[in-house]
Amino acid sequence: MRKTNVNESQSRSQLFHVTGIKPVALKATYFQYVIEMKNRSIRPLDKIALISTPWPLYSRPSMQIGTLKAFLSARIPDLQIDAFHFYLSLAESIGYRLYHEISEHTWLAESIYSALLYPGRIKAAEALFRKESAGNKILRQVRFKTLANRIKKTTDNFLRRQNWGTFALLGFSISLCQLTSALYVIRWLKKRFPGLMIVVGGALTSGTAADGLLKKFPGDRCCRKRRR
Repeated sequence: MRKTNVNESQSRSQLFHVTGIKPVALKATYFQYVIEMKNRSIRPLDKIALISTPWPLYSRPSMQIGTLKAFLSARIPDLQIDAFHFYLSLAESIGYRLYHEISEHTWLAESIYSALLYPGRIKAAEALFRKESAGNKILRQVRFKTLANRIKKTTDNFLRRQNWGTFALLGFSISLCQLTSALYVIRWLKKRFPGLMIVVGGALTSGTAADGLLKKFPGDRCCRKRRR
């Protein structure tokens, strides 16, 4: 079971200092937006990708992506949906034991990709990593910059292997431990495919956080649960 720190509010403020974005948890979904785009898109919406970035537990597939893919396939039979569980590739790259230790702690996981998002703040990111890993024998031995560089190389190699320009839309599930990794991937993609439609949803794309995410990063739409 993923562990939650006792002083979570303090960790949240540390993450905000590193990333410049305050995560707030609310549920969100994409499927209404995908169907809407299918009906009105100038470009034929015939192929989309659903992406789950680190750090979900590697022993489980992404339930969010699996559920959404099944739903869309039932509603739009002619839509090709490719699912990418990238976090499994990263677990293989850095080692399953190390991945497991990091993915069990939310703020440890977020600190690494925050260093890749903001290289100028790498000292603050490393300080957060050291603080959160102080009681873990395995993580205390980790060289933060070396680990960050390896994760960047693995992530960039994954992104370069795909022809993202063939997709009409990319959907990201952003839940626990996935905020900074998803934002890193989205920024990488937008720099190289500025016309690519990107939609994000999940627990960390709430109504208040969505506006900040879109302003800070070049996304296209944050899907949020409608209020009754």
